[in-house]
Amino acid sequence: MIDMKPVTKAVAMKCPCCSTTLMNIHSHRTEMVHGGFLFDDGDSIGGLWEKLTDEQKTTQKFDYQMLVGNCPNCGKSYYGVIASFMAGKDEYKGPWFGYDDTTIKQIYICTTDNEKNGVPESWYCEEHETPDGLFHMHWFGLFQLKSKKGVVGPAGVTACGPNSNSAWKHSADVLVALWDDLRKPFMNKSKVDA
Repeated sequence: MIDMKPVTKAVAMKCPCCSTTLMNIHSHRTEMVHGGFLFDDGDSIGGLWEKLTDEQKTTQKFDYQMLVGNCPNCGKSYYGVIASFMAGKDEYKGPWFGYDDTTIKQIYICTTDNEKNGVPESWYCEEHETPDGLFHMHWFGLFQLKSKKGVVGPAGVTACGPNSNSAWKHSADVLVALWDDLRKPFMNKSKVDA
């Protein structure tokens, strides 16, 4: 079970290597401390789809990625995991499921009693309002990327085969452990066409 509490004061997202604050998370927005972007590149998480049951692959729209960035202070690499969910069975339409208005309704700090498979103690979730209803984007991490081998290649961040690097495996394991709870708010809420 996931407990979601609204962010009421700024929370710092820090580099997992040197603890430099990279981003501040507010109740309705995020703010990069050093300008630029938190991540440089990302890709879908190889190996996750195969770990989901047929039932878990249905019912709502979802997307999942592992993203990689570099700390402007220490220069070391880190990664984060994003899992997005929304009611409906329509095909994926791109970032934020095709919605240009990415206004954040509320940001939550999430916790769970699920301590298996490297699930972090807490993470945050952006809640957006769209024409089709609520949309949640869960952000896990940041985690230290100990090796770029099997993660970053000539074409950027690429899932070079399922579980080709422990970061890919960790990302898939976290989402598999929480998958049913992450999608629970969207179960039985698919948009019905008249």
